[in-house]
Amino acid sequence: MKQLSIDEKLEIRNKAKAEINRISNIENSEQFVENMKKIEVFKNKFLKCERAYKIILQVHQKNKNREYNLDRLKIDMRQVPDALNYVGYNFDTTLLDRLFGTYRNGTYRKLHFFSAKDIRNNLSHAFEQKYIDELIHRYNELNKDMDTFLNTILEFDDVA
Repeated sequence: MKQLSIDEKLEIRNKAKAEINRISNIENSEQFVENMKKIEVFKNKFLKCERAYKIILQVHQKNKNREYNLDRLKIDMRQVPDALNYVGYNFDTTLLDRLFGTYRNGTYRKLHFFSAKDIRNNLSHAFEQKYIDELIHRYNELNKDMDTFLNTILEFDDVA
């Protein structure tokens, strides 16, 4: 591995420090404090959607002789409808896109906004203000979509 010069080490340390300060500034903002409960409720509800889906995806992938370690599975909209259909669910693909769609390579796939997955991922891994703004602006819509998904999973009828 390449050895870093003192200047390179200082540059990296300063970048790490700046990132901590950036996140702290967001956390200390009045908007964040006012909306902290909404952010946590959203993240917890999305976690339920994600885990329920991954349980289904695990069986789908196992039966296709693919990777099925629950902790390694990734949500990919190219397989979400098929995996859900595999166990008898018939979700509207637009709803699934709003929940699990993704922003890739500078363009949105079918979406003109961030999906619930995009927002949760950013809040958990990068914490950018624009995602907090998007969550607060679309909070009721996002919760309605997640509730529809969760209630469908919870209240299924006999499998056809």
